[in-house]
Order: sequence, then structure tokens, then C-alpha cells
Amino acid sequence: MFAHSSTYRLRVIGEGARGEPRYIAATELAARASADLGTFLAGSERWHHAPVGPALRRHLSQVAALGCGVASDLRSVEVTLEERRTLDAPVLRTQARASCTK
Repeated sequence: MFAHSSTYRLRVIGEGARGEPRYIAATELAARASADLGTFLAGSERWHHAPVGPALRRHLSQVAALGCGVASDLRSVEVTLEERRTLDAPVLRTQARASCTK
């Protein structure tokens, strides 16, 4: 039997050349990641049911860095990981930012 209902989702916002915010789908990051990581990033702009939140949290700055490859004019990318231990638990939010230096 399944032990718990851990869920997660990612919000990714890039900062464009003029400082404008640009929404990036987590699925776009999946295309730039390894196959294993890509499996957990694909579609994670919506809540996903898998106990991988802690692993993503530990590597969140690396996930943010993947966003720099989405567009050539990005200054930075900020990723917010939202996790819930159970379906009715409070949401834990963790953020990481990557500078997109060319």
C-alpha cells in the first residue's frame, strides 16, 4: 500500500533583457535535462504525485540553471518548488535563482 501522498509542482519565471518577467513551462526545462530528471520535470507546472520533492529541493539551483537555455536573452531564471507531504498539508515553498551570463 502507498505510504503517503507527496506532491510537487514547479513555477519558473525568467527575467528578459529589459527586465520583463517571462513564464517558462517546467516541461521546457525537461527537454534540457537528463532523461531521469526530465521525467520529473515534464508537466510539473501542475501538481505531480511522486516523492521527489526533497531531491528537487536539493538541486533546485541546477534546475534553475536549465532555464537559462530556454531563450538567449534571459538575464536570470527563478524556480519555485512547491511541495505538500499529504494532499491536505500546507505548501512548502523553496526558491532558487540562476544568473544567465553569456
